[in-house]
Amino acid sequence: MEEPKVPIEELKAAYPNRPLFSVELADTLYVFKNLTRQEYLEIEGWARANPEMPVSEFDDRVVDEALVWPDRGPLIRSMEAAGIVPTLSQLITEKSLMDANSTELNSLRITTLVPVDEEEALDEKVVEEIVKKAKQPLRLIRLYGKHFIIRPVVRIEFSNIRRRAEKELGLDVDTETVKLCTVYPSNINWDELPAGIPAILSQQVLNLSGFVEVPKVDIL
Repeated sequence: MEEPKVPIEELKAAYPNRPLFSVELADTLYVFKNLTRQEYLEIEGWARANPEMPVSEFDDRVVDEALVWPDRGPLIRSMEAAGIVPTLSQLITEKSLMDANSTELNSLRITTLVPVDEEEALDEKVVEEIVKKAKQPLRLIRLYGKHFIIRPVVRIEFSNIRRRAEKELGLDVDTETVKLCTVYPSNINWDELPAGIPAILSQQVLNLSGFVEVPKVDIL
């Protein structure tokens, strides 16, 4: 029986400005998008509200949110191979930059159907002004076709975020950190970026702030 053809143009129209990926598992082709930060936080919030849920239900939530083709009705769900959902969940997580160091699934052939937008041009004049006015170290990071300039988080900012996290259940500490410490660009909708970008940038902010980098100690 001939396999159904992926309706790529329909999917591109349905999910504009979103990269799409395909992978073949158990002789079936699956097409998925990455998770945005907002989509991931909604799943994470559901997980916190249901602490007794099995891991398989979390994987189902991830796949339900990110899988765009084919449609998985109740019958297909009950009869599909047992490893499909956990494998798709991990691939989706990786393509959302939430597990960038994972190598477990590298043998799978993943095809990019709709690529990430081409790298945005860096506004050199704006960057030059930022550098001139800077009173702290800055770091330029190229990530997912975009440029970000970050600064360290200072102690009072870090303490304020920690206090808020203690009071506000589910506060997205990574996003709050990068909102404070990203100096370029200025008009970022963090909720619509791939889910892992705030976490990656937040880690870089902490490195730049002296939390993680191994210091060089000289013996005098």
